[in-house]
Amino acid sequence: MKSDEIKQLEKYYNCLTDYLPKLNSLCAYRTEFEDFSKVDPLTEFDSIQMEQYLIEKAGVEPKKSLFNIGKKKLEYESAMQQWTSKVEEAKKSYYVDKKDERDSIKNNYETELNKKKSVLDNLVSEENEAREKLKKSDLDLGEGFVVPEKVEQLLKILKSKRADSIKEALNIYFLEQRFIDMEETLKGQQEEIQSTKLLAKESFELAESASRKADEAYILADDAYSEARSVRSAIEG
Repeated sequence: MKSDEIKQLEKYYNCLTDYLPKLNSLCAYRTEFEDFSKVDPLTEFDSIQMEQYLIEKAGVEPKKSLFNIGKKKLEYESAMQQWTSKVEEAKKSYYVDKKDERDSIKNNYETELNKKKSVLDNLVSEENEAREKLKKSDLDLGEGFVVPEKVEQLLKILKSKRADSIKEALNIYFLEQRFIDMEETLKGQQEEIQSTKLLAKESFELAESASRKADEAYILADDAYSEARSVRSAIEG
């Protein structure tokens, strides 16, 4: 028969494992919703459609002559003035001609936004409900034990009868965790010492190799010097 302590801890574990996925889903979807809600659905449409529309209605911008003086300058200024006037008129007619398309895009966006808002509201409701169940489990193990794996360790300690209460299980857990931390620290230190020894050995071998090469170079230089003296003596003799 399970003890009350085990039942209480199992209830907390079940509520925790039910709550965390809902919290993660809510956080992920909320980010998605916020990104979607910041979108202006007509910006991309207008950026493409308006440019094409203005070219169709007003033509391309007049090009300035390389030698923009005298008559050419007057012609350019006149063409530019006419083109600018056409552009302003085209901009006004754009929103009239494209009204149905723009309204359709906006309505579709708002429909999708409302759907996403409904999903978000449901996720908020589910997360709130799961959080309330977790609170009602009447067990506060602290922020460090909102990880299911840690709670599983406490359950193992209780079920193996190494502890008679949650408090005793916590003490054993923290004691074992300290031993694990100490072992990892010691292992890290041993690896560092081993690495230092290996580096020292490699440095010694490199120094020894350099010394041998220096000796060999000295012998070669001495032989060359002796040979040079012999040749010189032969020449002078």
